[in-house]
Amino acid sequence: MKYSICIDTLFIELSFLDRIDKVKEVGFSAFEFWKWGKRNIKEIEHRSKRNNLEVATFNGNVENSLIDPEQREKYLEEINNSVNVAIQLGCKSLMVLTDKLEEDGKVKETYPYLKEEEKYKSVVKGLKDSAIIAERNNITLLLEPLNTLIDHRGCYLSSSTVGFKIIEEVGSENVKLLYDIYHMQIMRENLIDTLCKNIDKIGYIHVADAPGRHEPGTGKINFCKIYEVLNDLRYDGFVGFEFLPLGSSYKAIQSIKAVFFSK
Repeated sequence: MKYSICIDTLFIELSFLDRIDKVKEVGFSAFEFWKWGKRNIKEIEHRSKRNNLEVATFNGNVENSLIDPEQREKYLEEINNSVNVAIQLGCKSLMVLTDKLEEDGKVKETYPYLKEEEKYKSVVKGLKDSAIIAERNNITLLLEPLNTLIDHRGCYLSSSTVGFKIIEEVGSENVKLLYDIYHMQIMRENLIDTLCKNIDKIGYIHVADAPGRHEPGTGKINFCKIYEVLNDLRYDGFVGFEFLPLGSSYKAIQSIKAVFFSK
């Protein structure tokens, strides 16, 4: 397994760029972030190289949705632009969502004029078209289901079962699922069973405890067991720590290491 820190949620008392330096200082070799549009990409590249850090992933789409076929052209343009940034940063994967989100995580549009079947077909078609771009550039697109009970009400994709079905239908090795343990726990999925049955379709894992979305050990999820299962499955992808520290980021890092680094 490889490990990544989300610098949009950890060490936020520092400037965005200084958080990159902090990733190295606390003993990690990779980081991830969310939106790239207003970021200084050249400086992110410089800081990551200076610290010998890998950019693990960032958001591939922010302004356009997979759900509405009318947005397809702009969506693909956005993915292509994100791929170009990923290449510059040496990043091998992009997170993709079915929906456009507000800053607070709320869904911007729910498309009531589209039937559920139309939404599903549009998501599959959009990912198939996106996969062509991804395959050409050796980038993996990570489709992420989100919870709709607390954080992202109205989000189209809230089930990993549907997500895996979409990925199977897309049929590209460059399109995988981002399995967010926090989101799927909120949606009452059987985490261990899902991981065991679908590890070949999972390209990335996000970690936060539930309830609360804080560091491991603050909620009810048995991360020691999850770690053991991922080891047994020989999962060799990234585990990204995307949570809101209950206390300081430094203490949260120790909680991470107690589960994932001490074995």
